[in-house]
Amino acid sequence: MPEDSHDERRQFERFPVDFEVLVYTHQDNHSEFIETANIENISGGGISFFTNNPDQYSIGQQLEVAIHLPDCETYEAFMKSIATVVRIGAASQNGQAIIGLQFHDELDFESKPKAN
Repeated sequence: MPEDSHDERRQFERFPVDFEVLVYTHQDNHSEFIETANIENISGGGISFFTNNPDQYSIGQQLEVAIHLPDCETYEAFMKSIATVVRIGAASQNGQAIIGLQFHDELDFESKPKAN
């Protein structure tokens, strides 16, 4: 019996978006790494994003993400979640790697007034 490909097992359809994500990681040495990255695509189960710092991530690592939504004139909006690294793609010609994350739960919506 042929094995299902990874794409055929996907639970959610992926959509390309032009959003930024803030990624907060906690390292083994108790330091913190924070990165702003561009999202490659998003689905109901996770995101993938581009990074110049693939050495900051490891398979199974838990981290926090805040997806920045296009904002209006007076507010900034974010979708936040805890996620697990499930894929680290090889660096491309421009040196960026792809990190794939799986969300733990539903995304939480948060908004705040823009700073003047």
